[in-house]
Amino acid sequence: MRRHSPRQKGIRYLGYVRGGMVAFVVLVALGGARAQHRDAGEADASSGPRSSVEVPSALALWGAAANDVWAVGRAGTAWHWGGAQWSRVRLPSRASFESIWGRAADDIWIAGSRTDADQATVLHWDGHAWSDARFSAGNAELVAGSDDGKVWVAIRDGSVWSWADGAWKQQVRAECPTPPCFREAACGGACVWARFHTAGGGHLLQPPPWSGTWDGRALVRGQKPPAPTGHTFGGTRASLLLLETGPLASPSWSEVRRWNGARWTPLGKRRGPLWIPRGIDKGVTLSALWGASDDDVWAVGTGGTVLHWNGTRWRSVDASTRVDLKYLWGAAANDIWASGGDDPGSGRWSPGGGAAVMLHWNGTRWQPVEVPWHRPP
Repeated sequence: MRRHSPRQKGIRYLGYVRGGMVAFVVLVALGGARAQHRDAGEADASSGPRSSVEVPSALALWGAAANDVWAVGRAGTAWHWGGAQWSRVRLPSRASFESIWGRAADDIWIAGSRTDADQATVLHWDGHAWSDARFSAGNAELVAGSDDGKVWVAIRDGSVWSWADGAWKQQVRAECPTPPCFREAACGGACVWARFHTAGGGHLLQPPPWSGTWDGRALVRGQKPPAPTGHTFGGTRASLLLLETGPLASPSWSEVRRWNGARWTPLGKRRGPLWIPRGIDKGVTLSALWGASDDDVWAVGTGGTVLHWNGTRWRSVDASTRVDLKYLWGAAANDIWASGGDDPGSGRWSPGGGAAVMLHWNGTRWQPVEVPWHRPP
């Protein structure tokens, strides 16, 4: 497995909207201070959430195996699941991390930003420690990978950068007004990002002016995402299902589509800003998608929305929460994690709701899981 040795700078946040469609991106970097990983069995593990402790609003999720799952969030908060419980991990940054992606247990990237300094932070895990560095290109919000082994990030001004052979290289220069805007009226309809998540963990995006889709390797011309045949788009498997969303912070539009061999077809219908899944007479806004196979796919979204696709129709599943769910990752059909939060600024836990929640699917039902929300010392 190829290793990256990042020695560049990082990134942070981006989001653009038009006609209900939006997207956002993230950048990465390494080098500098090192942070050691504490295993789940160490004394840092907590007996559970506390009612008066600051917690992140949501935790971005990625794992290399069932007993090797990472979760990162606000104020440099991070946890590791070792198979029995979550343990705190000290990071070399107090940045708020909103994206995580990895290729292997010793090749994991997280990206975020420091609101006090308005600068990006990207960290890399090499299997032993987190290394921190800065990236001069700008703010970022999404880090992902490609089929050919590259790591890529998109920054706030709309540009896409990739890391390869020890350096960052700009791949896409988006034609978008700056500073970025989040309402069509403010942008004159010219500034739009569309982000796509595949059920196999892959990512694509469409930068303005909508002349093509970035698939992790190149900008594929055309207004529709490219055919998924033979491509994982940086995920763990190829998938015929994808979710298009708006910004992570406040998704305003979403839709799930399936590749029928010739084109992408919707698995539901739009009604204003909401999407109505096939088989469910209720509009939803989704944030994340993951499936062990294309006939066993989960989707989560606002208001505690949890949906399951069985290859024919959607089913709504009660997860006993009304918290907005934003992240989803699974190791197997009976081992899936979901994370979410209500108010990014509240930083408070409350039973049955509050600022953050971690859920786990065991093959039978979704259950809340205790996480040591208190900050690392």
